[in-house]
Amino acid sequence: ILITCRPWPGISVWRIACICLVTSVMKIYPVGIMPVIFFAMPNRDINGDTEGFGLVFLEAAASGKPAIAGKAGGTGSAVADGKTGLRVDGESVEEIAQAIKRLLCNHSEAATMGDNARKRVLDYFIHKRRVDQLRELILGEK
Repeated sequence: ILITCRPWPGISVWRIACICLVTSVMKIYPVGIMPVIFFAMPNRDINGDTEGFGLVFLEAAASGKPAIAGKAGGTGSAVADGKTGLRVDGESVEEIAQAIKRLLCNHSEAATMGDNARKRVLDYFIHKRRVDQLRELILGEK
């Protein structure tokens, strides 16, 4: 599980619960064999710098994994909230923890979001589709 967020000023109950859960999963699966359930990058604005689109979210989606994305920037184009993943306030540790808990505790929902994510990538974000759209715009061909 990859989670990026600003340094934590204290430890909350949610953080402890997530750390314990990850630790118990790591005891079952040797490092390198642990299953990937979702991708998380709860991005946020930092001094006007933000995520423009988030290709990494599409890479996770292409692998059939749901994503947890921040609401800042253009991540809404890459992650359809509640359908292919979850969008959260990247400044809110509580929202991030809730999203992590939701995907870890609801395996069927996470799997459905992952399936939806992969289908969405194949339907809308493959290179051939973009080339065909450009050809139609420039040459008027379909």
